[in-house]
Amino acid sequence: MQATSPLHSVVNAMERSIRAKDGAALASLLVQVESLSPAQLKAAVSLVQGGLEGLCDQLPEPFDVFVRELIKRLAIGPETPFAEYAAMFSHFVAQVYTQPWLAPVLRVLCSSAFRRARKQDDDLTARRSKPVHLSVLQSHLARLIAIILSDRPLAQQIKAGLLIAVNTAFRIYFALGEMSLCIKMVQQVESNVQESALQLAKYPRGDQVTLYYFTGKTKMYSHDFGPAERYLSDAFKLCAHYHGSAKRMILELLIPARMIRGTVPHPYLLQKHGLDGHFGRLVQCYKVGDYTHYLAAINQNRKWFMKRGLLTVMKETMKLMMYRNLFCTSFRALQSESPDIYRVPLDVFLKAVQQSGLDTDGTADLDEVECIVVSLIGQQLDRQGYMRGFIQHAARVAVLAKSSPFVKPSQVTK
Repeated sequence: MQATSPLHSVVNAMERSIRAKDGAALASLLVQVESLSPAQLKAAVSLVQGGLEGLCDQLPEPFDVFVRELIKRLAIGPETPFAEYAAMFSHFVAQVYTQPWLAPVLRVLCSSAFRRARKQDDDLTARRSKPVHLSVLQSHLARLIAIILSDRPLAQQIKAGLLIAVNTAFRIYFALGEMSLCIKMVQQVESNVQESALQLAKYPRGDQVTLYYFTGKTKMYSHDFGPAERYLSDAFKLCAHYHGSAKRMILELLIPARMIRGTVPHPYLLQKHGLDGHFGRLVQCYKVGDYTHYLAAINQNRKWFMKRGLLTVMKETMKLMMYRNLFCTSFRALQSESPDIYRVPLDVFLKAVQQSGLDTDGTADLDEVECIVVSLIGQQLDRQGYMRGFIQHAARVAVLAKSSPFVKPSQVTK
């Protein structure tokens, strides 16, 4: 008695899910096939009477060719060359993905394709060869995204897979370090949202969270901190509470974006998500302008910030904010003794700079402090400065506005 191949039951189940248009079930079956090793697949194929072609013939077109080619390529072993998998992925996108119920299948294939391409690129890098596979996958996704965003009749049928393709593209761009492509993708998505051609609320919540995270990350790395905070805040709010690791990953970028705009996290939030060791001391130093201990706290976690692309933002971009907070602390100390004082000798700010650690090379003088105050007061285009007032150069005095002399950072970084 001949043994029955396990592929019989899998392909039979695929036929039922296709005829029922059950994308989730079909996607689950594809995951089951991909979880088998090449040796297991070869053994299963060998047990099929009439061969793999005969087994897959029971599937309706174009799924028969797609499933047959998928199993063939996965059975090549020991590891399927990505070119083979990419050919199958391209076939699915061009010939099979024509209906909205197939979006779960697209999700499985995008995830698998990204994982395989990245692994084989890592292998190439280890052998000192040029990595190429993620770029190949990116080209296939770019074509798919262009079709979905077009006015072609097919676009409406496959629009359900847009965020899946876009988010996979973002993963590729960040893996390749291609910030220019990230920026172009953000512009493409934002323009379609503004034109009401794309309604994000209709997509699965998880896809929205991922899109907002990658968009916020792109804005953060472009030093566009206002939009970065808004996108990352949306991602954090939408992310389900039971996805703790995802919420923490969002916070790792959201906290610096908010600090640049003058909002510090509550200690409970840091403790809840295990980030107090990275931001707790920083926040305390940031609030009073203690740059010496602020830098020490950053250097203590230098590799952690570097890995997340935050080192420059935390050290340099935050420096102007530290001056603002330091001068605000000094001004309030003066006002506690003389409530009506608004003329602040620059020497007061100079002493504060020297004691704070912001004077890293020990050369700060009144001229430098005056320049810093001018920078804080100065307006750029339509943006208000961090301070309101003016400098009396001859008297070496900063004359601050009587109403809100220190502007909220959120009003500066729009």
